[in-house]
Amino acid sequence: MAPDISLPLKAIVLHATCELRDALAAFKDPPPGQYLPPRFPEHWSMSIQLTPKVDTDFNARAGLTGTTKGPSDKKTYFNTFSVVGPGAGVDIKSWKNGAVTYYVSGHDLLNPALPPIDCTDARSTLHALAQDFGIHDWLRRLIDSANQNELNGLVTFDKPTFGAQLTIRLDGAGNFTYNFPLGTNFGNVGGWYEVDEILSIAFTPDPKPAPEAVQFPALPPKTKGPPLSENFTTFRENANPPFRPAPRIRQPRRAAPAAVPQGVSPEAKSRLDSQQLEQTLRNLQFNR
Repeated sequence: MAPDISLPLKAIVLHATCELRDALAAFKDPPPGQYLPPRFPEHWSMSIQLTPKVDTDFNARAGLTGTTKGPSDKKTYFNTFSVVGPGAGVDIKSWKNGAVTYYVSGHDLLNPALPPIDCTDARSTLHALAQDFGIHDWLRRLIDSANQNELNGLVTFDKPTFGAQLTIRLDGAGNFTYNFPLGTNFGNVGGWYEVDEILSIAFTPDPKPAPEAVQFPALPPKTKGPPLSENFTTFRENANPPFRPAPRIRQPRRAAPAAVPQGVSPEAKSRLDSQQLEQTLRNLQFNR
């Protein structure tokens, strides 16, 4: 797979998450009258899919050509030969690819009770997939397109996606020719190294299901115990040392449970995977 210098996964994922957080936060308090998709942005989830591909090729060829004449210049015949012409060689190709999908919930990104994401180093690299994508501008334009007065609120949008692609290709070639009285030796060497990285971000509503009610077994009815007998009352009054009930120990107050990320529901993951599959098929058709 591509080295970290051409595929910095940590920087790409951090930058994409930070830009998603900033883009969603801009729509948390929309102006009055602006239409937003239902429960957007707190109850929407996103998937970040990265599909890198590496192609390499190495080729080399070599050959020999020449001409021989008769033993005397007066003779008109000559022989022309070619050894492994136009050349024998080797061609080595390799291909590697990978894919990974990260899920993140808009509720977790905007929840102030969770530890904030440190985006200080989100733009510390010059990699093209760790720079500003323009996600906020894309979402704003989608929302504005559905807020046109001419549409009267009859149009909504669904399954928004965002994609970016980076292709890096390094190639080189060289050849040599050696002439000598008998003929010519020749050879050439060439190859290339190509990295193709596609980043795709999909959005979908993620309504969390209501928590299920837990049914506990009914408690047995309370019953009063037998009254204290006179002997026990006498023992308590005449005990030496005096009988004292055990002191009540105050239990320490339990701390409130810390907030934990709620994650992405299985239904939203399935929908996001379907959107990413559609985006992958479109990319394959475009890159043919």
